[in-house]
Amino acid sequence: MNLEIYTAPSCPWCTKLHRLLEMANITEYTEYILGDNITEEEILDKFPKEIGYPIVIIDGENVGGVVGCAKEFVRRGLVSSKKK
Repeated sequence: MNLEIYTAPSCPWCTKLHRLLEMANITEYTEYILGDNITEEEILDKFPKEIGYPIVIIDGENVGGVVGCAKEFVRRGLVSSKKK
């Protein structure tokens, strides 16, 4: 799976995304952090319709943020949708 994430510092949803990645035991991904290795202008050029963070790209498809990522991980069997 090719995974790219676009995050922003101090973003609570980005923190949730990182927890989700840990739950799925995913350690290999490319992360672009606003103000660190990517600018807001570059993100807006790449994703003009996005209005928040994080942005998650799985195998070249924009799945949205944390919820879209979680749904895709459940679909792939990487995490369970059942509460423990």
